[in-house]
Amino acid sequence: MKDLNLYAKELVDVVNYLMKKGSFVFSRDRRYIYLNNEFIRDMLTKREYDTAENKLHMWRELKWLIADDEKLVKRVRIDNERVYAIVIDYSIFSWLKIQMEV
Repeated sequence: MKDLNLYAKELVDVVNYLMKKGSFVFSRDRRYIYLNNEFIRDMLTKREYDTAENKLHMWRELKWLIADDEKLVKRVRIDNERVYAIVIDYSIFSWLKIQMEV
């Protein structure tokens, strides 16, 4: 069985890192965080307990990641341009972050 704490910790660590660097975009309603697909995949390869692809699939299955049908990305509008991004639900990220601090 997979250790969900590893997946949760990595999501929190990655998003925290990107927020500190300013490498993310909030949705207009601030409910979602848009992240660069290629950059995230590169970051997820650093911790080798699972592949980046499997980590993203797990996040999607757990509803931590919002994606188009059968994909790991969602088409979103950033600065009037439609792009594919990794989309994280901000409320889930916040909840996981609190859980990791306990």
